[in-house]
Amino acid sequence: MRRASSEAERIGAAVQIAKKAEEVCLDVLAIGDHHNPPFFSSAPTTLLAYLAAATERRRR
Repeated sequence: MRRASSEAERIGAAVQIAKKAEEVCLDVLAIGDHHNPPFFSSAPTTLLAYLAAATERRRR
């Protein structure tokens, strides 16, 4: 049976996706708003701010 990824692992994956999106010059990055497992983004504005800080060209 496969182990579910932790919230920290999912956030780390979101950072990697944001960096890759920036690398390939995507203009939009969207985050959903969910409040129950296995989702980790119950505060999408906070997560988007974190992703903006982790990238170079995203608007802050």
